[in-house]
Amino acid sequence: MAPQNKWGVVSNRDINNPPCGGDFIEEARQRRLISVYASGDTYRYDVLQRTRLGRPPHAGFLSGLRRIGQSVYACGGQNTVYRLDAGGWVDLAGPLRQPYSGPSDPTLNAIDGFATNDLYAVGHAGAVFHFDGAAWRSPETPTHAAQHQVVCHDDGLVYACGAGTVLRGGTQGWQPLNTAEHTEDFWGMATLDGTIYLCTYRTLYRVVDGTLKEVPVSANGSGSF
Repeated sequence: MAPQNKWGVVSNRDINNPPCGGDFIEEARQRRLISVYASGDTYRYDVLQRTRLGRPPHAGFLSGLRRIGQSVYACGGQNTVYRLDAGGWVDLAGPLRQPYSGPSDPTLNAIDGFATNDLYAVGHAGAVFHFDGAAWRSPETPTHAAQHQVVCHDDGLVYACGAGTVLRGGTQGWQPLNTAEHTEDFWGMATLDGTIYLCTYRTLYRVVDGTLKEVPVSANGSGSF
């Protein structure tokens, strides 16, 4: 929000290079927005002033961003994972990253974590990876469907959603929360007042006692999330 409660344009960029996400960081007791684009271009915004912070060290597009603790993390094509430190982007993927071979390359769509040594990233073909601070491992899950979002919840469990699937669990195993009637892709997921909310293009749900409950939304039948 610009001064005097008026919206102002701080960036007018190529629509073919959309932001993969944005989040706030604390610097000198000030909250500043970090915005990362699919190309890896990274900017810090202080009201209407924009400062370029550089790009990650490896080529490839980025698709997910999250502030975990006091750092910003990003993930994307070829299973890339980065952390943004004061000196720039730091590679966290290591051998998890795959060399570029074409459009069907593996992609990590989203990342979240409880701590710097307890991260989760999800992506294509049911990929779920856990980072313990030293190495990435892939716990077994009950699906091969693409996963679009992941949230590490205050209840100590991890929630992931994607192509007709909603999972809850962690390193000890995963439980599907969706039923046969849920065939749409779940594209978005977030927490509000301790409750997990997630949505398809047309329907909003919340997780109640391990089940998905539809949330009535007045959209006049024409809107989408």
